[in-house]
Amino acid sequence: MFFWSFFAASCGSAFYFFQRQQTFAVGTRIAALVCLMGVAITSSFLSTGWLVVWIAALLFSVLGELALWRDDLKRTLFCFSGSYLCGAAVFYSLLSEAVLGWVPALYYAGAILLLLLLLPNVQRMLPAVIVYLASGASMGWLAAERWFIAPDLQGAMAFGGSLLLIFAGVFAGAARVRPQWRFTRWTYLACYLTAHALLNLSVVHL
Repeated sequence: MFFWSFFAASCGSAFYFFQRQQTFAVGTRIAALVCLMGVAITSSFLSTGWLVVWIAALLFSVLGELALWRDDLKRTLFCFSGSYLCGAAVFYSLLSEAVLGWVPALYYAGAILLLLLLLPNVQRMLPAVIVYLASGASMGWLAAERWFIAPDLQGAMAFGGSLLLIFAGVFAGAARVRPQWRFTRWTYLACYLTAHALLNLSVVHL
């Protein structure tokens, strides 16, 4: 039920996004994130402690959405950084072997460099940008490790979701630099919502 509610809220967010009704678009995205909390609480295989950390990751995303609605980019970056760090901690808890090291970083270096180049006023917000990039890379890195160590469907979802979340950041930066490029805004929304769906499916019983 919660996942279908997430799908409905995502469709509503896309509709309001297309209509340029920012308040309703953000509200429906927050509703979608709340539905994913319901999915995690009712179906997750995580222990209670790590489930709380996963819920905290989603709560940080909700706060990031609110900061984005207020056009407070610095707080947005810090909130999403908190979400990524919580996600990274959960994926680290799922690793059954030692971290492989440098291999997963190859998959993320290009996307992170693109985000750094595309984000406007990067010098003015350098601390927030550095924290955001480091936390996003850490979550993606550990999700990739999870997939490499245990190449199952849920590992693939974790890896794909974290990669899509980084791409969402790239397209969000591109939309700010080139607001006339409509495809960047739509691609950001598609990547963002799909990433959250995949990441949550990676920690529930299928």
